[in-house]
Amino acid sequence: MELIINRAFVCVLLLSVSGFIASSIYLLLEKFIYRITSARFMVLINTVVLLAFVIPFYFPVSILDKSEYYFMHYDLVIMKGADRCSNFAAYWRSAFPYMHYIDMIWFAVAVLFLVTKAMLYVYTISSIKRKCFTIESDNWLDAFEKISMEQPKQNVVLVASNDTRSPFAVGIMQKYIVIPAIMINTLDEEEIDFILRHKYCHALRNDVARKVIIVIFSCLNWFNPLYFLLKANLSAWIEIACDEMVTKSFDERQRKKYAGLIIKVLSLQNVPKEKHFYCICYSGDGIKSYKRRILDVLQEKKRKGILGKTIVSVLTIFLLIFGNMIAKEADIPVNMLFSDNVVVYDLNDPNLTIEIIEK
Repeated sequence: MELIINRAFVCVLLLSVSGFIASSIYLLLEKFIYRITSARFMVLINTVVLLAFVIPFYFPVSILDKSEYYFMHYDLVIMKGADRCSNFAAYWRSAFPYMHYIDMIWFAVAVLFLVTKAMLYVYTISSIKRKCFTIESDNWLDAFEKISMEQPKQNVVLVASNDTRSPFAVGIMQKYIVIPAIMINTLDEEEIDFILRHKYCHALRNDVARKVIIVIFSCLNWFNPLYFLLKANLSAWIEIACDEMVTKSFDERQRKKYAGLIIKVLSLQNVPKEKHFYCICYSGDGIKSYKRRILDVLQEKKRKGILGKTIVSVLTIFLLIFGNMIAKEADIPVNMLFSDNVVVYDLNDPNLTIEIIEK
């Protein structure tokens, strides 16, 4: 079991190398990519880049060249004094004699992270079932029925809650669109339609399921701030993608009103009230996210053709291949530092020859 945990930890570290390369280049080119594609396509690309942190595309190569087999069944020999890499690994192993416990710490925190998120998700769904209530307003019910008939989707329920100040969507099999009770009698018919179309879009696209998967993977990368940066970035793109779908046929007046609605929702969140934590849902992510959404809504984006998506797809494949090639090249240095199957010899030790013969 300890060996399996250690190999999994080394694999995650190598994927951090791959993910760092892919995500760094992606973030540098993000604005350019958006100009030649769409927000919906940005969601796909951001998701693929996040997967570079969790899917070991290099692993089949390690199986074919038997390097993974050797790492598992044989000791990796570090010859101190042979080269800088060996000296560095030998130094840190001697400076931190408890380094072989790092993988167990990583595993313990990953399990704790996963259990906590699972409990919070169960708490969210159970709270909705216990505390939320059916909306009786005809304006909300008529708008929801109209949207449901236009784009049928099973297992989507509209409810209201006193425990939130922002509308959100949650649920994987049974999906809930939760509306703050304070909002029910404060919006006109057009604003109600805007809100419901945006949240219904999350249900159509299974955005909550996507976020659940990303959160599960974040348990493996709990130590990696870049992964969480990409995760937050994905949430922002998902919101923008839904805005893009809802407003694609809007005129200038409707776009301004939609942007004003985003501001109105933000102002409702600032009303003092006891906060209730909801896990794995889609709602506002802060002032920066709202500002970004408003600018995108007001600046109508022309639809892009297949050429831009093809260019970005090829670039993404290249990033994944390049990142995994670097990860593969880094397998020996990373194993030198963190593998449990390692022995260190000092070339300057006069008893080295005798010790090796005895072994």
